[in-house]
Amino acid sequence: MRRMFVLMLVILLAISLVVSQAVAFEVIEPKYSSSGVNTTVANEREWVITGINGRASDGSIQIAVNGYYVRGDVKPFIDEAYRTQAPFRMISEALGCVVEWNEETQTVTATKPGYTIVMNIGNSNYRVNGVSKMMDTAPQLRDSRTFIPVRAFAEALDCEVYWSEQALLVMIEKQL
Repeated sequence: MRRMFVLMLVILLAISLVVSQAVAFEVIEPKYSSSGVNTTVANEREWVITGINGRASDGSIQIAVNGYYVRGDVKPFIDEAYRTQAPFRMISEALGCVVEWNEETQTVTATKPGYTIVMNIGNSNYRVNGVSKMMDTAPQLRDSRTFIPVRAFAEALDCEVYWSEQALLVMIEKQL
């Protein structure tokens, strides 16, 4: 009887350890947008603040939106103006926008309630809700994709943007 009690106590202790670990570190399954963009949990904000090196194993630039990594089939890059460029569809959809591409005018448009952003390939001028603005770089075509300057685009949507050189990480935060 005493052995049975000890065994039950050990089992309960083991279960409580497992449960406490599950509560301490919430695991969220990868999510996918309608276009198949993979988003997985990013705890990098803490890494940026504490200085822990969270670089991707291949040294590529990572992007996180509201705590989730956003990954597409082509990687972001830093352009000649030292700005992070990312695939337009990947970033736009991660921020809740509907995207449109006009081949004839080489124009991308992102819309969501309260926002319309229009950018042209090779042009540093862009429009936010009809108001002309200027950035220090321009959208580009690369690897058969339209790349846009992440900071300019995210800030046009009233997002906060943070960069960690150590982690090669762009963190975008938007109040929902």
